[in-house]
Amino acid sequence: MAYLKDKGYEVRAFYLNALYVLFILLGSLFAATLNAPYEREGMVTLPLYQTCALSPVTGEGASAEEYAQEATDILKIREQNAKVAEENDEEEPARSCLEFLDLPATEEDDFAVTDWQQGAFDGQQTLFNIALATAIMNGLLFAWSVLMHWENFGISWHFGAQPLFSVINLGLFAGLIGNLGGIEDLNLALNVDNNIMFEMLNVFSVALAGLIIAALDLIGSNLVIFWACKSYKCWSK
Repeated sequence: MAYLKDKGYEVRAFYLNALYVLFILLGSLFAATLNAPYEREGMVTLPLYQTCALSPVTGEGASAEEYAQEATDILKIREQNAKVAEENDEEEPARSCLEFLDLPATEEDDFAVTDWQQGAFDGQQTLFNIALATAIMNGLLFAWSVLMHWENFGISWHFGAQPLFSVINLGLFAGLIGNLGGIEDLNLALNVDNNIMFEMLNVFSVALAGLIIAALDLIGSNLVIFWACKSYKCWSK
C-alpha cells in the first residue's frame, strides 16, 4: 500500500477495484436473472433462459404469429389478474412464462425447441454467455487489481493494458444491448410488467447501465489518466 501511495498510484488502483466490482455485479445480476430455475408444472426444472422467451415475438411465419398472439393473450390475462388483485388488496399473481415449444418433459428427453423459435432460443443462450463472460473477466481483473496493492504486482502491465480492458468491457455490454435490441416487443410495458423474465429485474436496464459506465470509463477515465496523470505520476515506469 505504501508503494502505491508514495508513487501516486493509489487513487487509480482503488478506482479500478471499484469499477471491476461494479461490472462483476452487473454481469452477475444479468446472468443470474436469466439462469434462475423454472419448474415446468412438475416436469423437468430448467433455467429461465432455456424455458421462457424474453418476448412473445420469437420468429417468423404463420406458426410464429399464432404463438405471438397466444403469448400476448397470456400476458394480457396476467395483467388483468394483477389489476384485480391490486384492487382487492390481494397477493399479486405469478408472472407468466412464455414457454418455448418442444421442450423436454423429463431429464432423459432430448433438448430441442421448435425451428422458428431456435433463433430466439440461441439468442438467449448468447446473452447468458456474454453476461457470464463479463462477470468472470472482471472477477479476474479485480483479483489482479487487488494484488497490485502489494509488492507492485504487475501494476505496469495492468495500467498499460487498462484502455484495452475498457474497450473489451464496452464491447461486452454493447453485445448485450445489441442482442436485446434485436428482440421485437422486448420493452413493451405489457411484456416487462408481466413476463417472468423481468421478475427479478429489467435485464435491458442492467445492460444499458453497464454500457454507459463502460463508455464513461473508456472516454473519461482514460483521458483523465492520459492528460492529468503526468503531473502526479499515476502510472508505473
